[in-house]
Amino acid sequence: MTNIVHRDPERQCKKLEDWPEPDRRLWNAALRPGNLLEDGGPRFGYSHLSNLAVVTGYGRWLTWLES
Repeated sequence: MTNIVHRDPERQCKKLEDWPEPDRRLWNAALRPGNLLEDGGPRFGYSHLSNLAVVTGYGRWLTWLES
């Protein structure tokens, strides 16, 4: 274990491309835009930074689950 927290592999967040396939599929569906007949995904209206915070938090949780 390294003394530098942000470099400690056990504290790194999984990147979106490293998430399990079902999780990535659901995340992409949550970001899809809506149209005249269908609502968009539940995360579509949120800002990029807000969505990035969710991706980072979920990635950290996935890393914790694996440890």
